[in-house]
Amino acid sequence: MRWFIHAFKNIFNYSGRARRAEYGWFMLMNFLVQLAALLTVWVIAAGLSLNTNDMSLGLGAIGIIYYAISFIYGILTFFVSLSLTARRLHDLGRSGWWQLVIYLLPLLLLGTTFVFLPILEEGTPSTPIIAINIMTLATVLIYIIFFLILFFKDGQKQANKYGESPKYPSQVEQKDNERIEPSV
Repeated sequence: MRWFIHAFKNIFNYSGRARRAEYGWFMLMNFLVQLAALLTVWVIAAGLSLNTNDMSLGLGAIGIIYYAISFIYGILTFFVSLSLTARRLHDLGRSGWWQLVIYLLPLLLLGTTFVFLPILEEGTPSTPIIAINIMTLATVLIYIIFFLILFFKDGQKQANKYGESPKYPSQVEQKDNERIEPSV
């Protein structure tokens, strides 16, 4: 929970570095919050449908409230994840702009699909659908690889152009700490 709150406090902080723990715990907590909200709405909707004859009024109001809160939460977590992903990429020694490529990749692949559709075999009505499905699958695989790298690859141990490593303190800091602590 600490990393989740820490990520929200740094919603507009695009400088510095973020550890795997910060990134991973935020993503896990975000998933669990969204899952809990959805399950709560389902339970409330099920309870309303059992207790009332005219369930459309209660379900409609709950749906509107859920989607309004979900929309606001989604916008907040979008900005948090942008800054957190940028800082995580900084920890790996990459620019935060790399995520722009990842988010624009589906548009790029879909665009190339439509460019090459006339070249594909004509006469089969399902050819465009197959091509779009192949490009979608390629996009999903690239996303999975990208986010697995962000989750599991250890950051650079030394300082880079984005700052000191949050996990591995520099040798200068370690020597300073040793001087301050008296030996017994």
